[in-house]
Amino acid sequence: MVDLWSPDFVSLLSSFSNEISLKILKSCEENRDGLNLTDTSRYIKEKTSTVKDHLVKLMDSNLVYLNKKKYFLSYLGMLILEQITNIAVLNNTRKIFGNVSNEVIPIKFIIKIVPYLKGARICFNQWTFMSVGNKIIDIIKNNVEDKKFELKLIGWNSVPIALEITRSFFSNARGENDVMKKFVVDTNLKLITDNSFLNNIEINGQLEDLFIIPEIKERILVCQKIERFNFMIIRYDKYLTFFLSPSQEAGLGPYFIIRSKPKDKSRILDIFEEIYEYFSNKATPLSDILKK
Repeated sequence: MVDLWSPDFVSLLSSFSNEISLKILKSCEENRDGLNLTDTSRYIKEKTSTVKDHLVKLMDSNLVYLNKKKYFLSYLGMLILEQITNIAVLNNTRKIFGNVSNEVIPIKFIIKIVPYLKGARICFNQWTFMSVGNKIIDIIKNNVEDKKFELKLIGWNSVPIALEITRSFFSNARGENDVMKKFVVDTNLKLITDNSFLNNIEINGQLEDLFIIPEIKERILVCQKIERFNFMIIRYDKYLTFFLSPSQEAGLGPYFIIRSKPKDKSRILDIFEEIYEYFSNKATPLSDILKK
């Protein structure tokens, strides 16, 4: 077991736990041919004497090494800097991941997502989310005839909002059930939800009539041991959206949207599929639940 309080480890942490040391590590990463002391000072815009003191500490911790009067990032330094970068990314998302229980979603999935969050924008404005959401809905509407895509959701817990969206944007059917059925079928919708979803159905007779439709209930999985997801993940085409539901009330908390680049698209979707499979293995099809 690693001793987090060992003097040697604490010394390593202290060697880069300030702004100047981090600037030096970054400068070494950005200048692979090395920089001497003077060039390093100019590059990070700090006094030479100050930079020298920090370089001594970084070399003592084996994060930087000196070769022919130039400083280079060691392999250990590269690994440490990569982890520091990940921590900085997580710091930007702490309003989100700081409120997601590790008993619900395993940390291994969060770690896999982190590298793709470097360019993600963390938003707190519901109007911005609605604007982006409308764009995604427009894309779905434009592609719905092809039926070559799949809309997947994890954690959707507001049935009333789901119905409102389908009524507003997919209203080319006669009745409410017909609208929902058409939406589910045309978008190839798949949903993993929680026990609160069942509660919504039980207290609303109209919803019960809606979710006994085979095309709908066969595409919904329920994690009955989870009372309520306090987050939702949506995957559609190249978009991956993750946001918090701030309370038992319907609503949105802080969220981020990853619009994956072509080279990252398959990996982003692979990570989502791993998360989806994890929860699907813990879930029961709605069709089986309604038989009871």
